[in-house]
Amino acid sequence: MLHKIKSSGRVLTALSALITLSACGGGSSGSDSGSDNTVTLQAGAFVTETVFEDASSSEGITYLSPTGKFASAFGTDDITFGSISFDGASINGSGTDYVLFDTWELTPGTLSGTVNSNETASLTASAEGFTSNTTLQRENSYSDLGVTLEEVSGTYTMSQTGFFVTSVTIGSNGAVTGSDETGCVFNGTLTIPDPSVNIFEVSYTASNCGDAPIASSSERNGGFTGVGAYDPSLGEVSFAGRNGVVAALFIGIR
Repeated sequence: MLHKIKSSGRVLTALSALITLSACGGGSSGSDSGSDNTVTLQAGAFVTETVFEDASSSEGITYLSPTGKFASAFGTDDITFGSISFDGASINGSGTDYVLFDTWELTPGTLSGTVNSNETASLTASAEGFTSNTTLQRENSYSDLGVTLEEVSGTYTMSQTGFFVTSVTIGSNGAVTGSDETGCVFNGTLTIPDPSVNIFEVSYTASNCGDAPIASSSERNGGFTGVGAYDPSLGEVSFAGRNGVVAALFIGIR
């Protein structure tokens, strides 16, 4: 959203599934359309299309929490984290794009835009010497599933090619524990701002991490915050987190 995307062939399965669902008509219900000072953008999962200054574009998914925190992923190596607020139909906010080249490169910027309906919005992202335009379309059938701590509790394993094998356990009280094959140990908390919306927030500390091709052990350790969602049909939890140096993705199956 805040940086021209690095090409990546490893687009997340969960994100691709949501994009496909919306393209098949699973997105908008068509209600509350048109700019109106009384319209509020609903939290949830949004199919996201960004158009750059050279007219190229990229499609991904945005997880928007009821608190205004969001994560927009366009692949495994380009994720924007930030927060937005509303003043009538106007949107303001800020974010930082984490893009992986040889190392993680961070680009901070600002966001402004308009709520077009409670399911759609238009945003302009601005950073030094750069602007892009983004449209958001809410995926209602996925977002409105809702989520509770009891439903999401369990142990999830990520073993996809290109990722470290990682196991995360979510307790019915929201406690998060886990580890990965490099020795990382995770401890934190999962919170659900609104059980009627299928979005949660995570905060966790990573410690004892080993070196990786994309980051050193010291860069991978530290406190992470992020946003994610739960897919009951797959028994899958997915979230994106960042610690101010690197971004991390987890897509685990129970």
